[in-house]
Amino acid sequence: MRPAWLAAALVVAVAAPLAPATAQLRCAPFTTQALDPPAPRSDKWAVASFERINREVKTEPYKALFLGDSITERWNMPLWGSQAVWQANMPKRGVLNAGVSGDRTEHLLWRLDHGNLDGPPPKGVIVMIGTNDLAHGRPPELAAEGVRAVLLRLREKLPQTRCSG
Repeated sequence: MRPAWLAAALVVAVAAPLAPATAQLRCAPFTTQALDPPAPRSDKWAVASFERINREVKTEPYKALFLGDSITERWNMPLWGSQAVWQANMPKRGVLNAGVSGDRTEHLLWRLDHGNLDGPPPKGVIVMIGTNDLAHGRPPELAAEGVRAVLLRLREKLPQTRCSG
């Protein structure tokens, strides 16, 4: 039952109307505390994922780009049967999984500035990030501000792309 549910949820997420990129974010800053600056990861597997995503975004135009951490990345891994569901349904719909396990908001911000958006702009972006910020002891308002910074960066770099976070 899980694979069918996952496929349905992913198709709905990709097909659902998304907020226009040009619309202003409806939320004010959550805190005045400074965010950690964008930073690369040095773990061998995270670097490999980053490089794979950079290659894939340049190979063909994608309709949707899923950005995030392990929650996103694992949709395309042999976990609970989700890889088979993802592979059977998402690539043929022009969807790229650009999740990297362990990423925090500063890592995703760095990836956005260093190649993960270097291909043709997607029509939509789905973002799932911030869980690891909380897991590393960040207060919720600072984690939320990190997510807000990611969405602002996406609007800056992909003004015609619809974003959902």
